[in-house]
Amino acid sequence: MTLSLIAWVRDQGLRPPDAAIALSPATDSTMGSPSLKYNMATDAMLGPMFAGLARVPRLILLWLAWAHNRISPSHPVVSPVYGDLSGLPPVLVHASESEMLFDDARRYVNRAVAAGSPARLQSWAHVVHVWHMFYPQLTEARQAWEEIGKFIAHIESQGDTV
Repeated sequence: MTLSLIAWVRDQGLRPPDAAIALSPATDSTMGSPSLKYNMATDAMLGPMFAGLARVPRLILLWLAWAHNRISPSHPVVSPVYGDLSGLPPVLVHASESEMLFDDARRYVNRAVAAGSPARLQSWAHVVHVWHMFYPQLTEARQAWEEIGKFIAHIESQGDTV
């Protein structure tokens, strides 16, 4: 939602946030990211929840998504990776290389950078979706929060340059 919101704020001509942080974001409701399939077995959190859906044809899933939301799954409101990613504030995205949403995060950052927006992806191997919630027990969670702190400190000291 953060990534859709920053584009909406820009489009409305409102004061943009100084920066945005997205943790393991879903950026493509069309389910077009390869890691949705390839990381299902390694995603200990999302994999078991979505294993049954993997047997449903993608076309049916897209139709069900449209019927539920009454909006195309490729609409930027629900799939920010398909929106205009230019003119956004600095964005830091965290994702696990083992999670199903890894390619959503990677594709979003690549498209934002290609559009001229300052965006950065930081990834960790072998951690679960939004591992940050296991702070302070998990070493990787402590590292992730330290990186978020560095990002915020950098934004505060340098303005809008990532």
